[in-house]
Amino acid sequence: MQTAITPLLHQRTLGLLLLAFWAAAAGWSAHAEARWALGLLCLLLLGFAGALLERLRHCRLAVNAKNEEIEAARQALLEGEKMAILGRMVAGFAHEINTPIGVALGAISNGEYMLTTIERLIERDEVSETELRGALDTLKQGEALAMFNLRRAAALIQSFKRTAIDQSSDQQRVFVLRELIDDVLRGLQNQFKRLPLTLTVNCPNDLKIDGAPGLLEQLLTNLLINSVKHGFAGDQASGHIAISAQASDGHLVLEYGDNGVGMKPEVLARLFEPFFTTRRDAGGSGLGMAICYRIVTVNLGGTIDCQSKPGQGVKFLIKFPAQFVE
Repeated sequence: MQTAITPLLHQRTLGLLLLAFWAAAAGWSAHAEARWALGLLCLLLLGFAGALLERLRHCRLAVNAKNEEIEAARQALLEGEKMAILGRMVAGFAHEINTPIGVALGAISNGEYMLTTIERLIERDEVSETELRGALDTLKQGEALAMFNLRRAAALIQSFKRTAIDQSSDQQRVFVLRELIDDVLRGLQNQFKRLPLTLTVNCPNDLKIDGAPGLLEQLLTNLLINSVKHGFAGDQASGHIAISAQASDGHLVLEYGDNGVGMKPEVLARLFEPFFTTRRDAGGSGLGMAICYRIVTVNLGGTIDCQSKPGQGVKFLIKFPAQFVE
């Protein structure tokens, strides 16, 4: 809404005021003229101030609208990065589950062949006990192999189901932290196969938390992928990643480290800056660590600190309040 004094800036209004001033001033004293001129000047200044305030208001509205657009774009980028990570986990899951399913199908196919063999043995007039027992033993071994691999495939599916549901929402539930870490590592196994990596996890098996597991899965996934893409991107002979977790005074303390190439001070200083990446040519978005920082500081209300030097890997110390379940 425009201010009431803005129309004073209209040319006709100003002209009328000036004419009135000169007409009235014809018989005035110098003192009266000065007072009238001062009053007119005040009106003009008020008019200019009103116009300036109106212009500022429009600028503020434009800036707010642009900020809303930027925030919406940022949220879209963050969601896109989350979905991209989930997509990589899907690809890894598909590769992982292919092996046990393939072995189970082979065992079942061989079992069908052995059943046909046993039927033919039974149809014969004379059957050797050794032959029959040998065929039955082979059938039992195939059945055991198929069951073992089908159970393994079922565990992979259950693990992926938990991870996919958790990462696609921030719903709160009670979860076992060690199980969550294992699910994340299992989902990213395909990322690790091309590297000579060893993984160490130090976490109590009975550490239960009532919280949002999707946030922790996203955090760990980003840290692990960051190590694979940046820490071990060169021709390093071998690598090691260590994850530890413990409860401390109502807080969960996570330590994550690798012995990769490390970071220069100028890179470390911008580590959590959105869109900053040293691997833009390799498709890096620069959002992975920014998402980690946001998850820890905003969503979990905690702190995250990183220490690194060139050639000495990285070490993250993460601490946030958590509700533990006995």
